[in-house]
Amino acid sequence: ATCLGQRLMDEFNSDEGIFCFLLTTRVGGLGVNLTGADRVVLFDPDWNPSTDIQARERAWRVGQTRKVCVYRLLVSGTIEEKMYHRQIYKQFLTNKILKDPKQRRFFKSRDLHELFTLTDEGPPGTETGDLFADVADETIGEAE
Repeated sequence: ATCLGQRLMDEFNSDEGIFCFLLTTRVGGLGVNLTGADRVVLFDPDWNPSTDIQARERAWRVGQTRKVCVYRLLVSGTIEEKMYHRQIYKQFLTNKILKDPKQRRFFKSRDLHELFTLTDEGPPGTETGDLFADVADETIGEAE
C-alpha cells in the first residue's frame, strides 16, 4: 500500500466515526488490513476466485474483534452471475486437484458458448438462485 493508502487505512481502522471504506476487489485484496470493518460487500467479481477470497479476508485479520459479515451483490442474468458460477466451479476444481493431483479437467467450447450466452429460455430461476435456495430454506427454518 502507498503511504497515503496506508494512512487512510490506519485512520479507518482507528476512527469509529468513519463509516465506509471503498475499494475495488483487486485493490482491496493486496496488502490491505481493514480490521475496522465488520461488513464486506463484493460487487465486482473477478475471474480468479482467489482475488475475491483475498479481498473479503482483509477484514478477517489478526486484531479483528467483531463478527464480520460478507455480502456478494449479483444481478440475475448478467455476465457477473456467470463469472460467479465459474468461480464456484474453479474453486471446486482446485479443491479436487489438491486432494488428488491426478484429476484433470478442461473447458470445452460449449462451456465458453454458455458463458457468453444470455437467454430467457428454460425454467424460471437462475443457477445462482438454485445454488442458494436450500441455504435460504434452512436459514428461514432456523429462524422460525
